[in-house]
Amino acid sequence: MMEQEDCRRGSGQPGACQEGRQCPGSARSDLMLVLEPDMNSLNVERIRERTLRRLGYRRGKATDSAILNGIGEGLRVAAEAVQPRAAYRVLPVLEAGGDSIETEAGPINSARFARLVRMCAGQKAIVFMLATVGPALEKACDSSESLFQKVVYDALGSECAETIADWLEEECESWAERSGLKISARFSPGYCDWALDGQRTIFHALDTEKAGVRLSAHCAMEPVKSVSSIAVAAESVPYRNPCILCPKKDCRWRRTRQELEAGIPEA
Repeated sequence: MMEQEDCRRGSGQPGACQEGRQCPGSARSDLMLVLEPDMNSLNVERIRERTLRRLGYRRGKATDSAILNGIGEGLRVAAEAVQPRAAYRVLPVLEAGGDSIETEAGPINSARFARLVRMCAGQKAIVFMLATVGPALEKACDSSESLFQKVVYDALGSECAETIADWLEEECESWAERSGLKISARFSPGYCDWALDGQRTIFHALDTEKAGVRLSAHCAMEPVKSVSSIAVAAESVPYRNPCILCPKKDCRWRRTRQELEAGIPEA
């Protein structure tokens, strides 16, 4: 893993005070950490399984050898073409209103997320995150003459991006733990009640040139296979995910009970 932009100070963590604990209210807003995880550090088998699932295949069921060979070839290309890059930055919560959160980068207009933030104890900060596979895999997809292989590359690219985002989320969880903080699960624009134009706040928070991702006028990311998200960090975070505060039981994006909070009743 290569660290390209060192934003660490004090105890070695972003926004850490002299005692080594995170001080969200005094986090330095001019700092960002850019990481380049090695493909070998990512769970390739998990990417393979998730790609099969995305293509409509399930574990334990017979899978056509052509599909398996195509994914195997796609993984070989991905290992050479994917250029994983991840970035995060911590900014203090300035205000948590009824339907939105205010930060130095701009508002987070989600009533669900705002409710989660208000339930947190102590000073609170927002962790802005961005993960990407880089542009090379998209070029490999575009140059392929096989429609089937294009579909495989597209599915692989999506799962690689999600896996890098998961890796980044784990990095942020480790940072929070070392800083004596709790952190929520990641939450992205375009999901639940957070409109896609929430991307602008995330991109205002991050140095997008260093992160390697651009945002179009219509809030689409380039490279396409990128994941932007936020999380709340605080001394106490009662629920990891705002899904548990949402009454929409039939939402297709709703996380499972195990992914929410085992044993905690839903609101």
